Amino acid sequence: MSDVTRSNTDRLAEMAAELRRSPDYRVLERLRHRPVIADAAGREEGVGLVVDVETTGREAGRDRIIQLAAVRFRFVRETGELTTVDEPVSGFEDPGTPIPEVIQQLTGITDATVRGQRLDDERFTELAEEADVVIAHNAAFDRPFIEARLPAFQDRPWACTWAEVPWGPGSQTLEMLLLKHCQRFISPHQADEDCLAVTELLTADVAGQPVLKHLLDATRRTSVRIMAVGAAYEVKDQLKDRGYRWWNGSESSPRCWVLEVAPEQREEEQRWLEGNAYPPGRCRARFDELDATQRFRPLEA
Repeated sequence: MSDVTRSNTDRLAEMAAELRRSPDYRVLERLRHRPVIADAAGREEGVGLVVDVETTGREAGRDRIIQLAAVRFRFVRETGELTTVDEPVSGFEDPGTPIPEVIQQLTGITDATVRGQRLDDERFTELAEEADVVIAHNAAFDRPFIEARLPAFQDRPWACTWAEVPWGPGSQTLEMLLLKHCQRFISPHQADEDCLAVTELLTADVAGQPVLKHLLDATRRTSVRIMAVGAAYEVKDQLKDRGYRWWNGSESSPRCWVLEVAPEQREEEQRWLEGNAYPPGRCRARFDELDATQRFRPLEA
C-alpha cells in the first residue's frame, strides 16, 4: 500500500470513528473477508459450510445453476462461536441455454461469463463431505438446486438463516440483515459475496446468542411438515393466516397447502384442519416428521 493510499485510508477511518461517537449517525462498512474470528482455545470444533447459488430461474426441476459458491468455516460446537473462515470457493457453469435477460441484469452473469464453464464437482463434493452442517440464507431455494447437481449434499444436515433465526420484525433480506446486525454492506447477487455475508451474519448476537447457535440447535430438532391435500377452497385465507403456503404440485406430489411446525404443535394443527378445512371424518392432510437432513428439500423428496 502506497503512503498516499495509507494516508487516505487512515483519514477515512478517523472520520468514520468520529461519526460513530455521535448518536446521530450510523457508519456502514463494506464487508471484507475475516479469516480469523476467535480462538478455539482447546475447545472442540466443527466444520460448517455456507452455500449460495445463482440460477437461470426459480424451478429446480427445470432451471439450472449458473454459479455456485461456498465458504467453509470452523466453529466451537458448544457455543456456536466462529473461529476461522476460509476464502470463498466459487465456480460458474454453462446451463446449455441462454441466460434470461432478467437474470443477467440481476446477477451480472452473462452468457459469455459461463460459456464452456463447468463446476468443479470434486472440490464441492469434498467440501460437502467435510461439513457438519450446510447453511444457506434461503435453504428451501438453494438445496433443491445443489443436491440435484451434487449428490454429496443430499445426506448433509441443512440449516437456514432466513427461516430458523428469531430475527424479529423487519425485512429478512440478506442485505438488510447484514446492515442491521453487522453494520456491513455488500453488492447483492454475487454468490461468493453472499456466502461471506451469511458467514458474517452467523457471528451476530440475536436473542442472547450467536446466530450460528440458533441454527445448530435447529439441526438437533425434528419438525412436522403438514400437507393439507384437498383442503376446502373457502378456508384459503385462514390457511394463509396460519402460515400455510401454496404448493403447485409436481408429477410425484399433489397440489396442496403446506406448513412446517414443531412436533408439539401437530395435534393442535390436526384438530384445526379436521374442524375447519375438511368435512367431518374426511381429513386428507399428510403429516411427515423431518430432521435436518430432510428439511428444505422439494416436497417430492
